[in-house]
Amino acid sequence: MKKTQIILIALFFLFIISVFMFILYNMWESEEKTLILEKAIEDAYWAAFAGLEEGKIQALSGSVGVGSGSLSSNLRYSFTISTIPGFPDRRRISATGGYFDNAGNLIAQKRLRVDIQGIGDGISGNESTVQGSFYQIN
Repeated sequence: MKKTQIILIALFFLFIISVFMFILYNMWESEEKTLILEKAIEDAYWAAFAGLEEGKIQALSGSVGVGSGSLSSNLRYSFTISTIPGFPDRRRISATGGYFDNAGNLIAQKRLRVDIQGIGDGISGNESTVQGSFYQIN
């Protein structure tokens, strides 16, 4: 009887330890996924910012339209340049950056928008960001 009790107690402790280990593993696994997602969101922001900068460069020549590019196989961006109605010397640049996994699935996406003034007004070098026009959407 004593030997059976010892075996049952040992099995009970093994069960408790295995449940505890299962809980710890799931906490660690979810924390790792959270860190990966946070990194993907940060990378998507920088891809959108790169698109915004490329859009600014193209807007300085007075052009409007769309463009896209990539920083790596996982980081891609696109941007649009448009004239703001009622302000012929202003351009609105909207950029979207995305982080994709190796299979090409979108993991995280960020969108940015900014307005630039002084474009095409005949005064070289006076282009500037419109005060308060930098928006982070999403």
